[in-house]
Amino acid sequence: MENLEAQSATIESALRLCPKGLFLSPITLRPRFNPNATAEQIEPEGELPSTVDQRQRMLVGACWTAGSLAALSRCHGVTALTYFETTGWRGLMETDRGSPLPDRFGSAPNEIFPLFYVFQFLA
Repeated sequence: MENLEAQSATIESALRLCPKGLFLSPITLRPRFNPNATAEQIEPEGELPSTVDQRQRMLVGACWTAGSLAALSRCHGVTALTYFETTGWRGLMETDRGSPLPDRFGSAPNEIFPLFYVFQFLA
């Protein structure tokens, strides 16, 4: 939740470089990659990938998403926002097969994550 306040400041800074507008994608709980990495990162076997956050299937993920939308939708110069993926570990709902690592990411097949309802409300 700490980074929600900083999101609008980041947009203001980016608009100085791109004054015609910004398309923000993807907006996620965890970084998609490490921009400071000097070598390829190998994910440990049997562990969740570093890009997966278990909070995505919890109420805190929905709260963070609502807070992020509130912060970013007020920013002038933002043309589009893209959040998460549709299905799977980084999605709004689980796939019909369920989690590949149920002991690490305990979602059920076709489970709808709480943050889905944030977008359903907006739609």
